Amino acid sequence: MEACILVINCGSSSLKFALIDTATKVEVLSGLAEKLGMAGSQITFKHGPVPRRSFKQPGEKDVNQLPGGNHAAAMEAIIARLAEEELLEHVKAVGHRIVHGGEVFKSTVVITDEVIAEIEKCSKLAPLHNPANLLGLRIATAQFPDLPQVGVFDTSFHQTMPEHAYLYAVPMSLYREHGVRRYGFHGTSYRYITSKAAALLGRPLEETAFVCAHLGNGASATAILGGKSVDTTMGLTPLEGSVMGTRSGDIDPGVIGYLGSELGLDVAGVMDILNKKSVGNFQRLPRIAGSGRRWRQGRRAGAGNLQLSSGQAYCRADRGAWASRCAVADRWDWRELGLCARQGDQASRLPGSDAG
Repeated sequence: MEACILVINCGSSSLKFALIDTATKVEVLSGLAEKLGMAGSQITFKHGPVPRRSFKQPGEKDVNQLPGGNHAAAMEAIIARLAEEELLEHVKAVGHRIVHGGEVFKSTVVITDEVIAEIEKCSKLAPLHNPANLLGLRIATAQFPDLPQVGVFDTSFHQTMPEHAYLYAVPMSLYREHGVRRYGFHGTSYRYITSKAAALLGRPLEETAFVCAHLGNGASATAILGGKSVDTTMGLTPLEGSVMGTRSGDIDPGVIGYLGSELGLDVAGVMDILNKKSVGNFQRLPRIAGSGRRWRQGRRAGAGNLQLSSGQAYCRADRGAWASRCAVADRWDWRELGLCARQGDQASRLPGSDAG
């Protein structure tokens, strides 16, 4: 093993990473830090097929508690483990998932000071994500100052949407002067899903028509024709669309003014409720809140505080998102739709859902 790429994905409540051998494409070391910002945060390391110092068997997992429980603690734990495994010297580049790139970034870019400045400008549009993405980027840059850092943007995949899909019914001056439009997210996930599905089906990507769902602490649905996004549920920020882990999803805009008046809150205070404190599909499950995976684990384990209304709200929003995305074309590859959204199938069988 000579050269590896360290891939970092700092999410709103988790941090995933993988060290990939560029020659074999094998994950030498990978891991997941979860429940960041919550009680009981931890990081799990998993080794690849070649034995390393800290693992008795290839593929064995090692779970560690995270004192401090935030993104910085997770990044520090990753760097420490790479050093312990004598892998730091093999890292030749670092790749970062960046959620919001606005209209500036339409493809993958090498990180520069100018790029960081543009990402910072977009942080107000993705307050749960871009700050975490930037934190991972800064820690990695400090640790590897001489290595190229590369950013891949969730929003860039959706830059192919037509005007009628990304423009809101607001004065055009708000778009031209302030960038108010639909951007869409989870683009890296959709790009992979569509290319993989097309390959598995032996069909040219340009001839496919998919509706795909990305379900987790954040959730969205996207209509994809010929490998290009034509419509999606998330909008200016990741707050729009389906009901989510701590986010309200679609809501009457009038609620913002109403809550501000009733509760004496400024806009930031109301947005904090909608982004971080809303009763989303998992929030009514205090012991297993935070991700779709833990929601399903809790349901299978018979969690006593599982409430039907949570599943009903989730499924109502999910079905509505899929139906509206299906309306943008006159044909869809329904067999592929099922292939791309098996997790959506599981979600559709939540309590209160009449979906099969």
